[in-house]
Amino acid sequence: MKIRLLIFLLLFEPLVTVGFAFGTYPADVEIVLNKSGKNRPELEKAIRYFQQKKDPLKLKAIYFLITNMDIHYSSNYRWVDASNKEIPFNEFKYPNYKAAKLELAELKRICPTMHPTYSKTSDVSSITGDFLIDNVERAFRVWRNSPIKNISFNNFCEYILPYRVSNEPLQSWRGIYQNKFQWVNGKIKEKIFIKGDKVIPDPNLVKLNQLMDKSNQSNKEGDTKAAIKYCSKAIELDSTFADAYFARGTIKLNDFKFDDAIADFDKALKLEPYMDVALANRAFARIRKYQFANSRTLSKNDDVTVLASADKVPIATDDQEKICSDLQEAVFLGDKSKMITEALSNYCQTKSSR
Repeated sequence: MKIRLLIFLLLFEPLVTVGFAFGTYPADVEIVLNKSGKNRPELEKAIRYFQQKKDPLKLKAIYFLITNMDIHYSSNYRWVDASNKEIPFNEFKYPNYKAAKLELAELKRICPTMHPTYSKTSDVSSITGDFLIDNVERAFRVWRNSPIKNISFNNFCEYILPYRVSNEPLQSWRGIYQNKFQWVNGKIKEKIFIKGDKVIPDPNLVKLNQLMDKSNQSNKEGDTKAAIKYCSKAIELDSTFADAYFARGTIKLNDFKFDDAIADFDKALKLEPYMDVALANRAFARIRKYQFANSRTLSKNDDVTVLASADKVPIATDDQEKICSDLQEAVFLGDKSKMITEALSNYCQTKSSR
């Protein structure tokens, strides 16, 4: 079973006839059931549940999971001393890798014989029926309600249905991530149309990309008015296109139109709350607003205005909290550029890592 995860994909294939006779299973399913030992009742519990639901595809799905289950397992480890006594250490309770590494070094100093011991737990011997039922039901809800309905049942089984990525401990992750990333639903921009063997791009996305390319080119040539105009046209074409709001906001930021830039970053982040570059630029727009509040013009012509600003300025508490929140969120999402770390050092009292 290919264990790959895609967050959104969904389609419905013609129903395939599947027998609902209780107590009889396909040969490949029976082989795995025989390997499950005392855990067989849990696997059969999931099978019976979907037999009673009388949904042929869901029954096929649980058969698919069980058929491929015997090669999967959870891998875990714990730290022990020379006498095999466990030494408590959980790297995930520390705010960052460096802190965890320092604590581990201290534990090893105290107990030089400290070492990891590994264990494996097979899925067939440990997975519960309730876990399998919940996984299948959630996977089908995602598949049947996504705005993208162009994949087959076979692809659903390969890419959406699997309950694990690798050999991590079994976790009920679907509900957590579906809730956390619910905002993404409906924001998918690209649709793929397939006619025969030919893949046809979404024409609407093609137009949006053309407008953004023109905006980028105009901005490179120094024509910010045209660059903003193309972004605005993209927004008129699709008011949920977060990239256009971000691009327009960035152009305005560089053109010293800080309030307008913040408004565009707000819109981009309302559509895509985890856009790290929008978070960072919104923070810098607020910082620059204060830096240039009392600026003086050094030179000016029809095309360029050069202003003098202070490197570090006092910022109102409310805005400072917003700046630090955005910077810390951007770091958390992976943007650890020098500009951000310096801004955190200059304007924020809290640490940049969580």
